[in-house]
Amino acid sequence: LFDFQEKLLDRMQLLEMDPSFAERPVNDGFSGGEKKRNEILQMAVLEPALAI
Repeated sequence: LFDFQEKLLDRMQLLEMDPSFAERPVNDGFSGGEKKRNEILQMAVLEPALAI
């Protein structure tokens, strides 16, 4: 769990996202652009083989 959180915060810093976003529910209260950034963050953290 600690490794995941460390990876999450590292990717958030890379995408210049506010770390407080990690405390919010997924896409709850995000603007359209923030939702897209959040999707990019999810892909950066989860590293899927394929994303559509």
